[in-house]
Amino acid sequence: MDFQGLISRIPLSFWRFALVGIGGLFVDLAVLYAGLWGLGLSWFSAKVISFFAAATFTWWMNRQYTFGKSNKSLLVEWASFLATNAFGGFVNLSVYTAVVTQFHPYVWLPAVATAMGSLGGMFFNYLSSKHLVFNQVSRLEILAKDSRVGEIPPFPRILYLVTCLVCLAFGATALWLGMDASWSLRNYHWYNGWAYVNGLTGRDGLVSQLASFFNPMVDVPYALAVGYLPARGVGFLLGMLHGLNFLPLSAIAWQLSTLANTRHRLIASATLAAVGLCGAGGLSEVGLVSNDNVLSLGVLTSILLVVANWDKIVHESNIRGVAWTAMAGIPVGLVFGLKQPLAIYGVGLTAAFLIASMTPPRRILAAFCFGFGVLVGFALTGGYWAVHLWKAFGNPFFPNFNQIFQSPWALPIPYYDRSFIPQTLVDKILFIFRFSFDSHLCSETVFRDFRLLSLITLILLAALARVWRKQAHPFTHPGPTVWMLAAGLAAFAIWVPLFSIYRSLIPLEMLAPLLSVAAIGLLPLGKRTRLGAAISLLALLTVSTVPGDWVRVPWEDKAIAVNVPDVPQPSESLVLLSGHEPLSFLIPAFPKSMRFYRIDSTFTLPDESEAKFRSVFREAIRINRGPIYSLHSAKEGHEAIKKLAEYSLELDKTGCRELSSPIGTGAYALCLTRKLSTVQ
Repeated sequence: MDFQGLISRIPLSFWRFALVGIGGLFVDLAVLYAGLWGLGLSWFSAKVISFFAAATFTWWMNRQYTFGKSNKSLLVEWASFLATNAFGGFVNLSVYTAVVTQFHPYVWLPAVATAMGSLGGMFFNYLSSKHLVFNQVSRLEILAKDSRVGEIPPFPRILYLVTCLVCLAFGATALWLGMDASWSLRNYHWYNGWAYVNGLTGRDGLVSQLASFFNPMVDVPYALAVGYLPARGVGFLLGMLHGLNFLPLSAIAWQLSTLANTRHRLIASATLAAVGLCGAGGLSEVGLVSNDNVLSLGVLTSILLVVANWDKIVHESNIRGVAWTAMAGIPVGLVFGLKQPLAIYGVGLTAAFLIASMTPPRRILAAFCFGFGVLVGFALTGGYWAVHLWKAFGNPFFPNFNQIFQSPWALPIPYYDRSFIPQTLVDKILFIFRFSFDSHLCSETVFRDFRLLSLITLILLAALARVWRKQAHPFTHPGPTVWMLAAGLAAFAIWVPLFSIYRSLIPLEMLAPLLSVAAIGLLPLGKRTRLGAAISLLALLTVSTVPGDWVRVPWEDKAIAVNVPDVPQPSESLVLLSGHEPLSFLIPAFPKSMRFYRIDSTFTLPDESEAKFRSVFREAIRINRGPIYSLHSAKEGHEAIKKLAEYSLELDKTGCRELSSPIGTGAYALCLTRKLSTVQ
């Protein structure tokens, strides 16, 4: 190999950049050890400070000796340098963290970790600095011109017919899979919707545990359907709703595609939409009332509105561009108001405008208008529920963010499910690889799907490719494509530390085949190579997918059926729920005049004695003049005995009667209780 010839091809600016980098390494080490030894900071805190100091030093030296001054102001150039080197900084901090957390803390370890991190981020930083920061021509103006989409052929009517057929196919699939008996249905979906429809929201206490405080409006359609349709009719409709995602998915693909041949464009759009619908998460919820594959319609609609009106949003300076941008944010805001974890898409889509192919003022305006639309949508569906929670508990997002709102009904801590969230920075970085091969890390069910792994990997490769060499013939229009890829990456990055529950990623799972192919189209490869890679990837994703298996049972006449014994004096009766099994789905079968409190739940545990629910329940037991019952799973009688004892009650085993339901996990017991003493 001719090493001398190879070295001679490397630009002189790279060697200067490397030399400046060595100087930056010494600045990094000096500030790092000053923070560790002089200020007593933690290894991570000292590293963050030293990184910004070294980045500022290398920015100044590179503008003086490596690339020369750009036509930007000092502040804009400095900010651009830090922003475009963010990926290299991410690599730097990741390698540093991995080294200092995996090895014995010798005195030289921070120096070795810093050097390894700097080397890891150097190549990306060189390319981004040369092409994006210190270029003499305003690249933003070029990007704004190149981002124009132009005329798009009319959306073919045949795809509406295909959508109907897809809906029917998924409706039939739901019938084949069986009737919904999932944990979430039994815990809150049925009860929350039923209580809202019957004006009983707030009558009972904690019967759905944490989900008691979810917005019930999302479950109202299911509650109404159960009241009027047989079980198979309900399941068929839920399956059809999953298939309805085919329409916005195919429309987005149609708008993004650069294929001139209408027939090829049609086949590509339909194929990408179909592969998107057949992800493990989406298929596992066909015919279920989990809502993730239904609320995805709001996310997809917002994306479609942006993509279909991209030229107006980017280039029109009148009120039309502003109005279209704000209107596009409303659908994702609507579903965010119904289910809070979908906030990741509202934030991700909004933030993506800040790096879209527009001039800086246009980016800020688009992000502001879209974000405003998201808030409008949230207010329409979630505003009333936030007001209800504020009036009832003093926290509009109760129990979330209670460390801020300090509601007396809960401890001053952030209440959210942390069971799946990776703990260390290294775990968060590697999470996409780990859960792709071990679904238990992000879900209660076993499944396999490589859509998100391929998507995140290809997004990073496409980002490097865009900096290194721009693809002259991409598969999709670059402007909206880059915005969608950035939004997907941002949504995933928010999801990892906040939720890490796979169900929330179903909208992104649906988009993953389309976005992965779009990212392949941006790679600096030949057209045939990219086309072959795209087809191979779609085939691999399709054949390797294994959907999860939520609880399903054979079909019955009614979606919710419960055998309940007659209860004397229902208006004076109080029922106490306990155990780990979900029980709220049994409540609608009882007379509406009865009251139900769950005494075994979050907010009533021994370490939450300061939460107000426990004292409210004690007072209700004390003043109750009618019979008090215990409702629990027959196999959890011992749990009921322990919880009742905390309220000075015991089971009257001679007064126990059995309940049953086709969607239950066994027999349930409704038992009379006796007061042992005066409740404190």
